[in-house]
Amino acid sequence: MGALIDFFEHNELHEMPKIADIRQQLATIATNILVTKPEPFIKLLRNGLPALHVDTFWSQMTIDDLTHITDSQRPTGARVADVLTSAEDLRPEEANVFYYLRQFVLGLDGEDMQLFLQFVTGSVHMPRSHITVSFFGSSAVARHIVAHTCSNTIEISTAYSSFQEFKREMLLILHDQTCMEFSLQ
Repeated sequence: MGALIDFFEHNELHEMPKIADIRQQLATIATNILVTKPEPFIKLLRNGLPALHVDTFWSQMTIDDLTHITDSQRPTGARVADVLTSAEDLRPEEANVFYYLRQFVLGLDGEDMQLFLQFVTGSVHMPRSHITVSFFGSSAVARHIVAHTCSNTIEISTAYSSFQEFKREMLLILHDQTCMEFSLQ
């Protein structure tokens, strides 16, 4: 029952599941997922198509086509790693940390990928442009990671001596609720 309640809450249906109403409750969730939520996107899509082509477009669009479109927009480790950019002339310690970040991103999936994107870009979706990586020197005691979501920029200390050390701290940051809070630092 707990999993069903979690499913209802996740899908913004704040009612207790009832045997007599379960079919209607699931239909409400399905309508929200399949009709209500995508409606603004569909309206925008229609605005980009001349009226003459709308029927042709929708009559030829298949479920496989839609699946392909959504899959191609889903962030993966490889796709996000490809949008990481930095200055061309990196010092050796910067190149090491940039390598650690790329390896970290390549290993992300599911919730951790969403947390990383939310932290760096402010969105769980694949960024439209690059993510800029900049570096600063600091001691191991004072190192930290700062993200600027308005510019898709992440600032990273160069004081990491191993990938495991970087990965451990990055995961701690992403799973800390306070990391998503806005500050003027």
